Parts: sequence; C-alpha cells; structure tokens
Amino acid sequence: MKDSSSNIKKWTALVRRIWDDPSLKEAVLADPHKFLIDNGFEINESQTVEVHENTPNTFHLILPEKPSRDIPDKTLIHIVAGY
Repeated sequence: MKDSSSNIKKWTALVRRIWDDPSLKEAVLADPHKFLIDNGFEINESQTVEVHENTPNTFHLILPEKPSRDIPDKTLIHIVAGY
C-alpha cells in the first residue's frame, strides 16, 4: 500500500466504520486485501496484508520498513505514528 496522507485519511474513516459495523470487521478480517481494494486503496496483488487487532491484553507494534535514504526524526515520527 502506498504511503500517503490520502490513504491515512481513508483508513481513519474506515476504522470508524469498522468499529460501528461488525460486518465490516468480519470482512476486513476475512480478506483484508480485497477489503482495502474495494475501499479505494491501491495494493499490489503480490503484497500480503495482515490485520492485527489490539485488545486489552495485546498491543501490536509495527516496525516500518527501513527507508532507502536517511530521514530526519521530524519526518520519522510521522511514519512511525502513521500520520
């Protein structure tokens, strides 16, 4: 999935919808690749999409892929935080 503020805004809106609609949660868990494409995201067919849900007992950390060039901490915080 391409990183962009547009995708972040789309994902934020989807998270709200998923929280409110159990059928959407089932759909994203069943086939996240299809779910994201159906909701306007560009994802390579060869890319694997995994969904990890935080719970009161489990917190998932995502280690971003290392960029091909050095980036300043001011930029890195946006990558790590996802905004």
